[in-house]
Amino acid sequence: MIGIDRYNEEYSRLNESIVKVSELQNIIDHLPNDSDPDIVMGEEWLPERLINTKLDGEMLFLEFDNAPEENQGDSEGRGFVEHEIAMIREKLEQVLDEPSDTKTKADALLAIFLMGHELSSSEVIEILESTEPDIEPNEHEMAAPQCNAEALND
Repeated sequence: MIGIDRYNEEYSRLNESIVKVSELQNIIDHLPNDSDPDIVMGEEWLPERLINTKLDGEMLFLEFDNAPEENQGDSEGRGFVEHEIAMIREKLEQVLDEPSDTKTKADALLAIFLMGHELSSSEVIEILESTEPDIEPNEHEMAAPQCNAEALND
């Protein structure tokens, strides 16, 4: 991870909490040339992705998908954020597109439904992400299991 200090005197207004677009542009300009990262905020383990922007006069509003509130404690009641919902939809489409019989597909969909009901949203996402196949596994790694109806039923 490349750390770019916002409070570098070259482009920061030290004692102000509002960031000017020029400051953000300067940070972006210092990224490696071959880099095109997603714009996120929040913690590394649960990044909130930029989903909308709105220019209102002198302010540019950036809207990010939701993360759990700090005071929620150990229980996670946040539900799924937008990019997670898109991933779940993709997994459901994969199950429906499988060349399996209806019972196998129904079992896979039921497994996903029950996971969503019984587990936290982050646990569900972790399980669904673990069914993603590796694009180029090296010789020391085994390919992750394909997301198919049989794998989701296990």
